[in-house]
Amino acid sequence: MSYFSENGPLHNQCPSKKEKKDDSVKFSNKSYSNSKIRELMQTKEYIKLTNKRADVEGIPSVIRRKYQVDAMPVRGLLRSKIVFGFKIGAYNFNKLLRYLKKKGILTSDTILSIALYTFIGKKLSAIEDVNKCNYNKTSKTLVFRI
Repeated sequence: MSYFSENGPLHNQCPSKKEKKDDSVKFSNKSYSNSKIRELMQTKEYIKLTNKRADVEGIPSVIRRKYQVDAMPVRGLLRSKIVFGFKIGAYNFNKLLRYLKKKGILTSDTILSIALYTFIGKKLSAIEDVNKCNYNKTSKTLVFRI
């Protein structure tokens, strides 16, 4: 038994109407285009594209919230471009560090040696006691003895 048949409980809601020869269904162009869009949205290719879009739209949000691009303390087009470039570079550098940590390539000792070599110019082996290094979370500084 069909719900939309003449004897079915939903006969009054049936979209088809009996005519002389056949049954016909009428709908608007808008409902037709909406159903086509819904059908397209359920394809695997469309889902891949929406996932990529979600990834891409997250980047400006992170840059605005974490790196405070909306309130840069500089004036002028050139200075704003330079500061914005540094903020993008910081975002990319943090992303690289997270990737290297995830792969197990980067450990806390290698981060410390890179920081020391970059800012001080001495290798980790030149430091007498690596265990005496302390990280101050409030001021975000690394304190060590050379």
